Amino acid sequence: MQFLYPYFLSALALLAIPLVIHLFRFRRFKKVRFSDISFIKRALIESKRRSKLRHLLTLAFRLAVFLFLVLAFSYPSSKDGLKSEGKKIVSIFIDNSLSMDNAGLAGTLLDEAKRKAEIVFRSFDESSRFNIATCSPLNSVAGGLLGRKEALDLIASIRQGGTSKSTEKILEKFQMDFENLNAEDATHHVFLLSDFQKLQHNLEKLNFDRQKPDRIVLIPIQTASKSNAGIDSAWMLTEFPVSGSLETIFFRIKNYGREELRDIPVHFLLNGEKKSTTVISLSPGSFQEIQFRFQLPSQGSAQIECRIEDGSADFDNKFYALVKTQYPRRVLIIHEEDPTPLKKALATEPAFQVTVQHVGQINLAALKEVDAIFVLGLKSWSPGLASVLKEFTQSGGDLILFPPANLNNTIIPNAFEKEFSISWPGALRNDPQRVLTPDLNSPFFQGVFDKHSDKLDMPLVNSYYTTNWPGEESILLLQSGQSFLKSIKLGSGRITACMVSLDKTESNFTRHAFFVPVILRLVIQSRPLSPLYHIPDITAAKNFLELSVSDSTTISETPFILRNISSGSEFIPEQNRSNKKVILYFHQLNLIPGFYEVLNQGKVVELAALNSRSSESTSDYYSQEELQTLINSHGWDFIKIISSTSHNLDQEFKSSVWGDASYWFPLLLAAAVFAIFESLFSRAVSLKLRKKADF
Repeated sequence: MQFLYPYFLSALALLAIPLVIHLFRFRRFKKVRFSDISFIKRALIESKRRSKLRHLLTLAFRLAVFLFLVLAFSYPSSKDGLKSEGKKIVSIFIDNSLSMDNAGLAGTLLDEAKRKAEIVFRSFDESSRFNIATCSPLNSVAGGLLGRKEALDLIASIRQGGTSKSTEKILEKFQMDFENLNAEDATHHVFLLSDFQKLQHNLEKLNFDRQKPDRIVLIPIQTASKSNAGIDSAWMLTEFPVSGSLETIFFRIKNYGREELRDIPVHFLLNGEKKSTTVISLSPGSFQEIQFRFQLPSQGSAQIECRIEDGSADFDNKFYALVKTQYPRRVLIIHEEDPTPLKKALATEPAFQVTVQHVGQINLAALKEVDAIFVLGLKSWSPGLASVLKEFTQSGGDLILFPPANLNNTIIPNAFEKEFSISWPGALRNDPQRVLTPDLNSPFFQGVFDKHSDKLDMPLVNSYYTTNWPGEESILLLQSGQSFLKSIKLGSGRITACMVSLDKTESNFTRHAFFVPVILRLVIQSRPLSPLYHIPDITAAKNFLELSVSDSTTISETPFILRNISSGSEFIPEQNRSNKKVILYFHQLNLIPGFYEVLNQGKVVELAALNSRSSESTSDYYSQEELQTLINSHGWDFIKIISSTSHNLDQEFKSSVWGDASYWFPLLLAAAVFAIFESLFSRAVSLKLRKKADF
């Protein structure tokens, strides 16, 4: 047996006061002379005995009431509770991710979580210390734990935003913080207040092999709403939107809830001005693709916003896309063999400016003015050409190689191998086989094909070259496992090589449907297209922005700043700088979705559109029953669950921390019973004495 508030037991000393009064009878009696009372003496003795018994019973009832009240308020707990004495470290996680913007019983789910956190504080005395964490960095234990007042102030300052964190990561952080304190004599209590989305928390992966907290309390705070629609992505069919062109952008709207949604208004805004509105209906789990046509300005970019009104959480009702005018790609073909197939493939994209030069008529000075260079079928290389191409590649250009046809294993010494320190084109093999189906989700092929299939008809190869390059990356493979298309990085640029010539006798590649998209992608990777939007999440593919900067001094000294166009708030993102490129990472920032300016030395150098990740929109939560089943199945007896809808949260919090609360209620009940007995007994005695007096 333990007591949460043992100092209440000191009130038991007050029980001595009525005992002393009763035993010593401090009343003074006045003597009055009267005639002989021997006839009534026996009756007086009997009456005195009954009166004494009545006083003792009344005293016992009142002492019992007081005793049970004192015991109840000292909060006795059973043996499975934690010790009430000693230092207590309380770690509290308050989920402030975007899904906590859903409506609760009174305000948002985040508002409810903050109110419940205040009740948690009342379950601990002033000597307790608190470690608070949210989905965005707030409190570092290295700076010292918080007292109750400081913790309350910090809780009040928590705002919506941040990336969801799994329960595993949260508990790992809290345990590491606790261990770093070296507080071996302290007990560690962890409270998690969240909506417990299954996709984010994944409680089945919890592992308590290492040291665990003394007590973990889960407080599910969930919305009663079963409906939610959100916009999860946007895309365009045109890869190179040019100035003044009429373009189409697509948005996907999904019903994440379990109820049908009817007549949802969808609004499209262009550069802040509403352009059109439509209405859609969605069955549970379904999605609909909505298109918006607009004209790209002659220069600059188009800021496009899609909005829906579904009556639920607002964070996923807006989606931002930035369509930038793509400047022409300058492409040079240096050839010794027929360049016609290559020219036709590149001509399918109007944004490519293609120049063709025979190897014997090359303007070496012009090589520095292009983005990508194709070298087609060269049997020998001059030192001057090899040197210029190496400088071009190291400076950030893309060099694409196609070998000559029918070398018949003739070894021709060339300046390319000497300059680049890699062999080319290698040994020729006459071994007919097909190209293997690629991973269509890879960065090279992503977005090239509308539908993914494992049964694509791939090109047939009659002969191919083999050579090994250090650090090579295979883009396409042959059935033999040799590379069909591979690349390596060189400085800031890249060398990509096709191991099959474009001669139609050696493969059907130039006549195959794969040829044109592969050639176009080779040019596009020379200067990657600007994404329509970014997602500030470490798990997202579009969580960074790459900039090319010409002034190396600016790169080394001046940080880049993100400024929200709507609110004006500014952030300094993580920045990775190399050569003349800067990569800005968004995942560590608590950024509000919207349009942002990238500033350097006070000047706008780039624009970006940021959106929240769609996984926050799901309506699949752990119910309290599912949580309890999971806890029971793993035998996690140190984990307790408290319902956020309980009518006696304060009591449940104390019970979860200090053990079984069954003693508290019986003690109060016993005090009430004895108070009723005392009242009834006193009333009965009073009534009997009144009747006797009347008689």
